[in-house]
This record gives sequence, C-alpha cells and structure tokens, in this order.
Amino acid sequence: MLDTPPSLLIRLRDADDSHSWRTFFEQYWRLIYSFGRKCGLEPRDCEDVLQDVVLEVFRAMPDFEYDRTKGTFRAYLRTITQRKITDHLRKSARHPTHSLDHGAGENGAQSLQDPECPAAQQAWERDWHRNLVQVCLDRVRKEVEPRTYQAFQLYVLEEWQAPDVARFLKIRTGSVYTAKSRVVERMRYWLDKEINED
Repeated sequence: MLDTPPSLLIRLRDADDSHSWRTFFEQYWRLIYSFGRKCGLEPRDCEDVLQDVVLEVFRAMPDFEYDRTKGTFRAYLRTITQRKITDHLRKSARHPTHSLDHGAGENGAQSLQDPECPAAQQAWERDWHRNLVQVCLDRVRKEVEPRTYQAFQLYVLEEWQAPDVARFLKIRTGSVYTAKSRVVERMRYWLDKEINED
C-alpha cells in the first residue's frame, strides 16, 4: 500500500523544519479539504478543519514514533480528519448538506452522511491514492520544461490527438511522444520512491 515515507515523518519531528512541513502541507491539504467537502462541509468549514488537522499533527510530531505494526500514517491521518469533521459539525449544530444515499454534492459528487461510516473510509482510501498521483504530478511539473509538461497534459490528461498537440504547441509530433515518455518516467520514479520508502 502507498503511504507516507517514514523519512518525512521523522523530519517532521523538528518543528523548525519549515521545508518538511511545507512538503507535508502540499502533500495532504487537497486530500483533507476534499474529504471535508465530501462529508458536506462548506469551503470555509473545510479550511477550518484543514487547519485543525495540521495543528494536531504538528503538536503530535515531537513525540511521534513511526511503528508500522501499530497502523499506517494514512489511517492515523484519516482518524484525525474524521474526528475534526465530526467535531466541527457538532459544534456548529449543522449536518452535511447531502448524504451518500440522497443526493449529489458539488460537481455531481456524492456526499457522505457520516465521516466515520464505511463508505467514508472507502472514499478516503480512493482519495489517498488519487492524491498521491497528483502530488507526484506536481513534482514532475516542477522538474521538466513547461512545454514538455504541457504536451503531456494535453496528450495524456486531456486526451488530445498527438498531431493536434504538436500543431497547438508548434512542435513536432515526435516531441509529443517524447514529452509523454519523460513525464511518465519521472512519475514512475516518484511513485516507486514513495512505495520503496514505505
């Protein structure tokens, strides 16, 4: 299973390590925020929950010991996030705007009635993996030339035909295939690194 590399968790014990904390935030903010939205929170409430989760992790890290036999960091972060969402709903005496069974949320995505129900746990697992892919994509985008990433994005993510991408970017069609190959190679590197460090 994909998980947070222990090396990052070890570095987070140093409260003054701003680079590691920035890495942590960049890696998980979308996951926590989108999970709050799926549980029926408004954007402002999701921001509050995000701050609460990060603060709790920050407070726990100086004494945090990575022990895989006690569970994964993924489960630990999910538990904190679920608890903060539940607390927020309780304090504000509000309920999610939609349930998993009775309607769709923003952009047609179904919302979860209870952040601790089995469906929520399954949604968290799916989102965890999607988030990891997005984090790796963000890293690769910073590593390669902007035009290389743009060719990859249009050809692979937006599913344009290679000749159309070439015409749009004023490059050869072969360069589109090369761009795809470079980005995929770097994606494999980062995903393998995450898996191996776990």
